[in-house]
Amino acid sequence: MMTTNRPLLSGGQLVVASLRAHGVEMAFGVAGESYLEVLDALFDTPEIRLVTCRQEGGAAFMAEAYGKLTGKPGVLLVTRGPGACNASIGIHTAFQDSTPMVVLVGQVARHQLDREAFQEVDFRKMFAPLAKWVAQIDLAERVPELVNQAFQVATSGRPGPVVLALPEDMLRDRRIAPVAGPYRPVRAHPGAGDLAELRRLLEAAERPMMLVGGSGWSDVACRDITSFARANDLAVCCSFRRQDIVDNRLACFVGDLGTGASPALVARVKEADLLLAVGARIGEITSQSYSFAGAGGSGTLVALARSGARGVRGWARPVPVRRSTRSRHYHGMAPGSAPRRCGHNERRRQFQRLAEPLSAVSPTRTPARADQRRHGLRRARGGRRQARPSRSSGGRLLR
Repeated sequence: MMTTNRPLLSGGQLVVASLRAHGVEMAFGVAGESYLEVLDALFDTPEIRLVTCRQEGGAAFMAEAYGKLTGKPGVLLVTRGPGACNASIGIHTAFQDSTPMVVLVGQVARHQLDREAFQEVDFRKMFAPLAKWVAQIDLAERVPELVNQAFQVATSGRPGPVVLALPEDMLRDRRIAPVAGPYRPVRAHPGAGDLAELRRLLEAAERPMMLVGGSGWSDVACRDITSFARANDLAVCCSFRRQDIVDNRLACFVGDLGTGASPALVARVKEADLLLAVGARIGEITSQSYSFAGAGGSGTLVALARSGARGVRGWARPVPVRRSTRSRHYHGMAPGSAPRRCGHNERRRQFQRLAEPLSAVSPTRTPARADQRRHGLRRARGGRRQARPSRSSGGRLLR
């Protein structure tokens, strides 16, 4: 590629130019002397809004929330040593929640490495168990290449955080380098054979349940997965901190597998003969300390990874289970005999009804609006909370 007409740019300017090429509009951070060249370049780039925070932990959670809400990588800038340590909890959260994130960390000058310089940390070792990928850019001409790779890794497959260490003297070097971008995530999707197998499993299951979770759900994907659940008579629960994927007021919603999950819901999940995990990571809390879903459960687990909103939408469209092969057996049955399909569907509905009371916000059982929930508690004269009987069910329910 011809580079004779390209201007000389510092490493810091190449970093910011690469961020622009990848469509970054907002970044979060705490200013630090180890990446001043990047801050100077951001000052000259009004297209990118830099949100300056008081502490790196808050900045990390802002970037994580940005990535979780938009589906685009949240960009975080922190300085070396304590700055990186303060940000580590937010980075680890992004790793466990599969949130795309690009973290730029200032580093000591290259000639000071491995000499225990002030606040020197080997970030490859520090972030190895906390991030999806960690690298250090030692040559300014490789900034566009490695920033591009960081965005690709952060968004492709299972999303997650990527950390790039930036030695401060490298950021001052001036080089000519072509800027790459924008990134194009690589998303997986099930093939025709996989969907056919899923259809077969759904058709055979008598006590199926769907577990939804993960990040990056669009409004369209949420509507599609709801239609899919309704079309296939599936009881739906959600994983830890993912209650907003499915409308909690729907009859098919049966609760969430978070901290303090209902024992009845846990029992229903263990009794399910098919557990369809959609985007959810079967972690410690969701699996109730790995007590089901491949760790002692007797049913079949089908895990579908979330690979972006478009990947979810690809399989989340309503695909009603075909009953044509069974319907042929209905003809010629003696009057009064129950068709097999009716018994099969009735068992599904019975299993779903058994789980329905677990929903804390079902409109037929408990009020869903916040103002109604506030009136659900009253205080006794001694200041202790008392349960107030539910008007809908006649029982005593502490909301």
